[in-house]
Amino acid sequence: MDLLQPQGVPDPRQTQLHPTSGKARDLTATAPVRISAARDPIEAALVPASSRPDQWNNGGLAVIKNTIEKLQVKHKENIAAYGEGNERRLTGKHETAYINTFSWGVANRGASVRVGRDTEKEGKGYFEDRRPASNMDPYVVTSMIAETTILG
Repeated sequence: MDLLQPQGVPDPRQTQLHPTSGKARDLTATAPVRISAARDPIEAALVPASSRPDQWNNGGLAVIKNTIEKLQVKHKENIAAYGEGNERRLTGKHETAYINTFSWGVANRGASVRVGRDTEKEGKGYFEDRRPASNMDPYVVTSMIAETTILG
């Protein structure tokens, strides 16, 4: 994994993880993970911003929706690895989804997975998995996301 501080990230406290070896990289697919720092670790969020080459092509929104369906099927398994105490953060309040319910939406910060407004408008782009907590193991979470969405 490479730990990057991309210039285009609006919050200077955000970082992205990118696979640099193994099958995911060999497939030229990446699953960057944006980590946002906050004062309170319970409020901090890890936001995996999924980005595969085919999501950026015309028709990419269909690929994104298919990928979100894969995340929904594995919701319970993924949540178990997304950080200790996540039930205190994922309450369904304060722009979070309820931990036991998978949801997604366009520009919906209260969803488990958020698709950007520009992504919907252009029919291609990225989405964010907003469920992982700040205390998760980034390697475990990135691996699970790649396994579920790219390899699975």
